[in-house]
Amino acid sequence: MENVYYFYNGTDKPCEVELDEIIIQDSLMGDMLESFWEDHSDYETDKDSRYNDAMGITYGVLRNPTLQDFQDINGYHGLSQEDYLEDFLIYSFA
Repeated sequence: MENVYYFYNGTDKPCEVELDEIIIQDSLMGDMLESFWEDHSDYETDKDSRYNDAMGITYGVLRNPTLQDFQDINGYHGLSQEDYLEDFLIYSFA
C-alpha cells in the first residue's frame, strides 16, 4: 500500500499533499522544511500512529490518517471533534 499524506492544522479542511511539493513555514520559526525532512526521516519507518503523533502537531502532516488523528489535531487546537472534518465523518441514523 502506498502512503497517503495529508496536511491539516485545524484552520481548514484536511488536504492530500505530495511530500516532494510540500512547503513548511511557521510565522515565528520561518522555513521549517529542513527540520521537517530530518524528522520525517526519523519517523518514516514507524507505524502511522507514531508518525502522526510526532509530525501532526509540529508540521500538520499526517500519514494514512484516521478520523481520530484529525480529531486529535482539533483537540490540540481547542476545536470540536467535527470542525472541518465533514468530509470524513460517517453518520448513521437509527
